[in-house]
Amino acid sequence: MTTKNYLMLRLFMLLALVVSIVATSTRLQAQTGCSASLGLPFTDLGSMPSSFCQAVAEAYFSGLANGTSATTYGPDDNVTRAQMSAFTTRTMDQSLKRGSRRAALNQWWSPGSMSVLELSSTPTGPGPRGVACDGSDIWVVTSVPDNGTLMRVRSSDGKVLQVVANDDFGYGSNPLVAMGRVFVAGFKSCYTAELQMVDPKNSSPFATPEKVAELGGGQVEGLAFDGSKIWAASHAFSCGGSAVSFVTVGDTLPWTTNTVTAGFSQPYGILYDGSHIWVTDRGDHRLKKVNKANGTVLQSIPVGTDPGHPVFDGMNIWVPNYGSDNITVVRVKDAAGNALASCFVLKTLTAPFMLGPLTAAFDGERVVVACQTQGIFLFKAADLSFITGISTGPDTNPYGACSDGLNFFVTLNGTNQLVRF
Repeated sequence: MTTKNYLMLRLFMLLALVVSIVATSTRLQAQTGCSASLGLPFTDLGSMPSSFCQAVAEAYFSGLANGTSATTYGPDDNVTRAQMSAFTTRTMDQSLKRGSRRAALNQWWSPGSMSVLELSSTPTGPGPRGVACDGSDIWVVTSVPDNGTLMRVRSSDGKVLQVVANDDFGYGSNPLVAMGRVFVAGFKSCYTAELQMVDPKNSSPFATPEKVAELGGGQVEGLAFDGSKIWAASHAFSCGGSAVSFVTVGDTLPWTTNTVTAGFSQPYGILYDGSHIWVTDRGDHRLKKVNKANGTVLQSIPVGTDPGHPVFDGMNIWVPNYGSDNITVVRVKDAAGNALASCFVLKTLTAPFMLGPLTAAFDGERVVVACQTQGIFLFKAADLSFITGISTGPDTNPYGACSDGLNFFVTLNGTNQLVRF
């Protein structure tokens, strides 16, 4: 081969290599521009700046945005309202999961098959009803006439730590944890109830409850705390006298009680959402927004029949409706946490075999509903979807429910048990 031919051959090889490099570079740019190094499958990102590509990668790998197909992302496409709803729901879901106590404690497991056999249980006194968590322990009210108790149970293993016995806890309310104390309202007569306070720091196995106020309206079902006042929803089905009371916390006992009857028929469940007090009223089957300053009703929202004990998930209030076998979800705050001037029913939820839903609880991600027949039902808070239903067995009568941010705790009124799952 002559020197000239050799040089020509080398030139052609060099040109071929350049063409190959350019073609490969073009293909990589066509693939994503920066997707190759990030492992993205999209071919339509072009020469997008690396900062945008990183954002696309984070959205894709976190499950927020899946693309318009297996190989296209649609970076210049408009977003429909339906797609925006999906993005928003996924964002909320991720935030709830990453910000939960489960994440903080690195406890990501869940049972392989949900069944009663996998529920941890603690025997209680007769007739367990309301239940609340103080962050580490579970407080259970057992309620029969003239023989009520307040039981303290360690949430991690179900060990009974303390039992507070008091005749005034008969037909006691759901317990309220506030100000480092536990409060229970015991039924006295058709028109009066007593608000009792227990100090958990008392190491005695039988701590002495202290009466702090008298409440109007007879049997108290629910208690709530707004930072300065304790609220009580009271009813007296057989002899009248239903009311909502608020007790102003003071330096000396007894504390001052104000009783409101206007606008209420048969108050049952009650909660505070950071802005307003909310009361479920079984007399007219409504959820009522209440002014926390004076107890006046600001808005009355129709829900299902015989609404029970509701729960607030940070944006919506979930109202279990015992008589209509469904759950009414009411939007009360916007995405920024601001109270809506006019709240509205977002959706009515049903589930197979859900009968007699009474109490709802929230764990930061999911809502559990205890049904007085024999079932516990789970929903996802972010998109209101149904997860599963669990049978607790015949005649178990699930009644109260709460969460410690990791597990749910439900009282089985029919079998005198507190179960954890």
